[in-house]
Amino acid sequence: MYLQEKDTRYWDLRLSWATAIYFICDAANATLKSVFNIPESLGGGVSALFGAVILLGFAMSFKEMVNRSLALFIRLFVIFLVLYLYSLVQCFLQGYPFGPTLKGTAFLTFAWWIPVGVYAASVKDKAVLYDVWIKASFIISFICILLFLFHRPDERQSTYQYNLAFGYKLILPLIFELNDFLRKKRTWLLLFILLQVAIIFLYSSRGPLLALFFFAIYKFAFESKSRIRKIVSIFFLFIVVLIMLSSMQTIAESAVAFLDLFGIESRTLNLIADGLANKTSGRDEIWAVCFKMIEEKPLLGWGLGAEYFKIGAGLADIPFSDITAESYNPHNAVIQNFVCFGVFGGLFANFIILFPLFFLNKRDRYLHDLLLVFASASVIPLMVSSAGFFVKPGVAIFLFLFYGRNLWVDKEDAVSPNKIDCQ
Repeated sequence: MYLQEKDTRYWDLRLSWATAIYFICDAANATLKSVFNIPESLGGGVSALFGAVILLGFAMSFKEMVNRSLALFIRLFVIFLVLYLYSLVQCFLQGYPFGPTLKGTAFLTFAWWIPVGVYAASVKDKAVLYDVWIKASFIISFICILLFLFHRPDERQSTYQYNLAFGYKLILPLIFELNDFLRKKRTWLLLFILLQVAIIFLYSSRGPLLALFFFAIYKFAFESKSRIRKIVSIFFLFIVVLIMLSSMQTIAESAVAFLDLFGIESRTLNLIADGLANKTSGRDEIWAVCFKMIEEKPLLGWGLGAEYFKIGAGLADIPFSDITAESYNPHNAVIQNFVCFGVFGGLFANFIILFPLFFLNKRDRYLHDLLLVFASASVIPLMVSSAGFFVKPGVAIFLFLFYGRNLWVDKEDAVSPNKIDCQ
């Protein structure tokens, strides 16, 4: 029995690290390219190198993943194969090339989204998965801080020292560390967290702050089972938010003036100081195009990844060669599902993804924390950012952990010490 438990833990560790290696390599890839200003001609080779590292991580526990979750892997592969075949048909009918759909969406789903999610679902002891992710979070944070300290200015961002993707890479480890601080109350960890929050304000966009806000709301207002504590928490949180909103612009103006003394410029703080914190940055124009697309194809939609060309054409006369999955995106994954799958398909897809947000409290405290962190850092930002629910591996981990939460529970596991009520 002891040897069996030891063997299970061994494979749980390898499967868990396979999920984390993707995020570590993703952050390292971005940091290396930015710090050393690697030209685009070599960028593909660098990405391929990190991709090989990720695949090696998958390979080291592939046999065990197959033993535990082969049926899940095959079902997901078949489902998305059908969805992308339909998307390619839509591209063909509209006269669009297949390249951006295959490279910008389908590749990401099959190469990373499905494997990372399935590997996470294959971990039997969620305490092991949580502990691995705590360790990985510090590695990712360190890599992201290096990117902030040694990055080269991006001429496309005007005068701002600003990186759109940076905050979305840092927010996942930051929320893991914040959750761990709330458990262990270590002072040095709080200081490290505050440093990262400051870096996000200085170098990133507003989207990651939305993830942090969702985590705080859920953690302090909805996690308790006591109705009185919930009501009191919500009341005080409401007061704090009102005070912050009423003085936010004044605080931002002072912060901008202070940073100017050191020649530091923050896009986020400048927007708040100028009273433009709610600026959509062109998203309202994109959403208007998306709503028209939904009206044109309300039943079956445009296909997963086949919508980028239509959005680009709706915003401007864009040649096919300039359209990629990253550049012309709905910037709201909920709207994107309606565009891709039509009204009824969009409702079904959004229900599958958003339903778990209302039921994050689980008896297994490690599963609960994993769900809350990935919901905050991976699902919530997609309400305002690019890409979509089916290309972000963090979303896959969230979904597979929630819907596969009973996958490994049997009579012997029914009284696990990890399965306690969250307080």
